[in-house]
Amino acid sequence: MHIRLRTNANRIFTFFIAIAIFSLCLPGCESSRYYYQVAEGHIKIMAAREPIQHLIDNGTLPAKEKKQLKRVMELRSYAETELQLPVGDHYSEYVDLKRPHVVWNVVAAPEFSMTPQKWCFPIAGCVNYKGYFSEADAKSYASQLESNHLDTYVGGVAAYSTLGWFDDPILNTFLFRGDASLAGLLFHELSHKLLYIKGDSVFNESFATTVEIEGLMRWLKTQSKDELLAKHLTRKNRHQQFIDLILQHRKLRVTLYKSDIEDGEKRLEKQALIVALKDEYQQLKEQTWNGYSGYDKWFNGPLNNAQLSTIATYNALVAGLQGLLEQNNHDLSAFYKQCKALVKLDKKKRHAYLKSIAI
Repeated sequence: MHIRLRTNANRIFTFFIAIAIFSLCLPGCESSRYYYQVAEGHIKIMAAREPIQHLIDNGTLPAKEKKQLKRVMELRSYAETELQLPVGDHYSEYVDLKRPHVVWNVVAAPEFSMTPQKWCFPIAGCVNYKGYFSEADAKSYASQLESNHLDTYVGGVAAYSTLGWFDDPILNTFLFRGDASLAGLLFHELSHKLLYIKGDSVFNESFATTVEIEGLMRWLKTQSKDELLAKHLTRKNRHQQFIDLILQHRKLRVTLYKSDIEDGEKRLEKQALIVALKDEYQQLKEQTWNGYSGYDKWFNGPLNNAQLSTIATYNALVAGLQGLLEQNNHDLSAFYKQCKALVKLDKKKRHAYLKSIAI
């Protein structure tokens, strides 16, 4: 959170429903309206929950749905016993939203900057996106931002975490993924409950992604189907190549925006870089991936600063956290302990340290 394109604005809408209470004290109708839709959307989901074990036992589920929910129960147990994640009652209930996404995230960035805009909320801190339970509302807000000359990107989200404040349910928006994708998503979301640093989206998502990768590799090795692990390794390699391509172009844009040329020329150069990115993706797809088209939808987006910034948010510190995991010989207890110790550092020092040990 997805494509197990778990890049970008299609994964985590992390918030506390408690912020809705604070909206009563906030000035302005716009703030009140936003918090109201957060509260209303989340309450509707919580009210529709049904215990998974009850659904399995009552025998009324379609076979495919029953099979997937049984897999969820197995993955919950694995996450708790083998990955030492605080599962509790999370993902023990199910909700069919009857829509393809649970929320839609709005990401924005200045025309000539790769630094995404931040939104700050009571309790939850500052994050690089703003989430809506309605796609129409998300697009409407993005249009408002565009009128202020910001690049925007709206992405559907399969799942979100309430960071332990509520027992998050399984949703239809991600239930019917393949086994590896479903496992990775659950491990990722549960990691947010284990560790979340207020105001540091880059660390939070990189930490969850690191635990997801490690947990998924371990879980796949326990499965009897060797081809599942082989397919996952192929997807993992392909996904890293995708990330490398985006981060390379992100650096090219940073260099462009820091240059002294006029804004009009910057706009032309920016458009040229967008065209070049599309061309390089096609080459990667055709020459290296044998025509694999799983990322086509993402590349049909605007490819603007906002869209590219989502990749950095999810992956910028993964290499450093994997280095830390390596230092601890993949002992998760020791790794978690050291990650929690990083909370004591300010964000700049925390990021610098992890980048210094990147593998």
